[in-house]
Amino acid sequence: MLEILRARSGVPTARLDGRYLHSPHDPVREASRAVAELVRRDPPCVLLLGFGLGYHAEALLAGAGSTTLVIYEPDAELLHELRRARDVSRLDTSPRVVWCVTPQELRAALVAHAAAGFDVFTLPGRLAAPSDAFSLARDEMSAFRSRVEINTNTLRRFGRLWVRNLCRNTGAISVGRPVTVLAGALAGVPGLLLAAGPGLDQVLDDLPRLAERTVVVAVDTAVAVCRSAGVTPDIAVVVDPQYWNTRHLDGVQPASTLLVSESSAHPAVFRHFAHPPLFCSSLFPLGRAVESVIGAMGPLGTGGSVSTTAWDLLRFAGCNPVFSAGLDLGFPGGRTHFRGSFFETMALAAGNRLQPAESTLFRYVVSGGPFVVPAEPDGSVVTDRRMEIYRRWFADQLAAPDAPDTFTLSRGGARVERLRHASTERVLALPPLDSRTRERLSAVSALPEQESRKRRGVISRHLVDLADGLHSLKETATRALRHLGSITGQYERTGEADFTPLQSVDEEIAGHGARAVVSFLMQGAISGIRSGYGSGNIPEQLDASRALYGELSESAAYHAECIRRYAAENDSS
Repeated sequence: MLEILRARSGVPTARLDGRYLHSPHDPVREASRAVAELVRRDPPCVLLLGFGLGYHAEALLAGAGSTTLVIYEPDAELLHELRRARDVSRLDTSPRVVWCVTPQELRAALVAHAAAGFDVFTLPGRLAAPSDAFSLARDEMSAFRSRVEINTNTLRRFGRLWVRNLCRNTGAISVGRPVTVLAGALAGVPGLLLAAGPGLDQVLDDLPRLAERTVVVAVDTAVAVCRSAGVTPDIAVVVDPQYWNTRHLDGVQPASTLLVSESSAHPAVFRHFAHPPLFCSSLFPLGRAVESVIGAMGPLGTGGSVSTTAWDLLRFAGCNPVFSAGLDLGFPGGRTHFRGSFFETMALAAGNRLQPAESTLFRYVVSGGPFVVPAEPDGSVVTDRRMEIYRRWFADQLAAPDAPDTFTLSRGGARVERLRHASTERVLALPPLDSRTRERLSAVSALPEQESRKRRGVISRHLVDLADGLHSLKETATRALRHLGSITGQYERTGEADFTPLQSVDEEIAGHGARAVVSFLMQGAISGIRSGYGSGNIPEQLDASRALYGELSESAAYHAECIRRYAAENDSS
């Protein structure tokens, strides 16, 4: 039961089921003190679990200059009563406040506003009693933190490789076509997505007949097994930047398969396909800089896996229904890939008496934080934090109004809402595809040579200009580091620090056209500052500033070096 009372300070307070949501003495002062540390740090996003009468939210909004507040109150009736008890119009009219009542709304809010990190503030009296709604919220928070952590680690591991690959791929980009040429081109045509999970083994015997009735889209790791089963995929999807990932394509040069890729995939990929590549829009600032002068390639969903991109390609092309195999999102039978995959072959080849292949596969599964989930259509299966990200992505996407009906032909993979098992007989009962369907795909051709040369020149000139801008940005960062050296010396001598000389430098950086490009490789310093590091004492401020300008200088230098080295090589080839 909710009770609205008068605090000693004269403002309303509230009690829920006998527990105070705010101080009975001075709720405003209590809230201000409770959020003082968050206000000082001004994080990019704060999630408030429980609303109360809004004192904490108002204190955060007033004190933190840029923080977005995500307010989660799962009891809609209670929230209505609380909002009636006190004027909270300042929260309603602020663009920095997002209201959530369901876990699904919370998930969407985190994706939209918390990618740079978020803090959590809990209203103790609201969460004192056990609550399934708040448990679900914690699950969403945990899953989102895992996703951010994995994305951050991926960027740290592959960031420079993505930049280098993209610069080396300017030749392929100049002849490639945008994936938009496939938009709606396969409307109503059944599609078959082949991923590389153990469940792929279950359909290999029927694959030739399945391929007669569907447009086959294979992820890079499944292309070779298609060929060994006598099937040439209609489309292959490759987005991985690593050289070793291209080894899945060893000995495979399908003449009719279309390649859909990202502009930062490893350059060796493009040598395996006879057709010109189709590119989707880049996720990275340097790729977007290239697209700014040649036009956007077309967005495809990226849930962190090549399988998510492949499914979204089928949706983008209009395929419906979509069948899948090997999309296990877990480890059926304790296995990671289909039999004979490059990964499994390498594990077997590297195995010995003391370190058998099973140990390698076991370490891979354990490294991701394994746990058990329900399997489709029955039983259970081991998955991990990485696969859980993909599983949630599919659950969200399949709930969208434009999602095609999607089924799995494999048994034993992780269960995903709206992704149900279907028998191969259901696909085999479909009529063979009309020949005109594949003719539409084979009609996708390379850019005319004259247009390709023109595009190459446009890309080259833009990158040369960008490299010049990056060089000037590096000089600006170097100047800032010199100022910091003087400020540090001043602090060591006098105990005071005057940061005024950095103001003009910061303004120059903030207005620089290459700022977005260099920020891609500055995530260490940026994450530290977003988490509050640098808002404390003077030594901390100096250290955070030194890290920021240092990473800016290194990133600008690396981008410029890659552009001048690899783009120039492509231009002369």
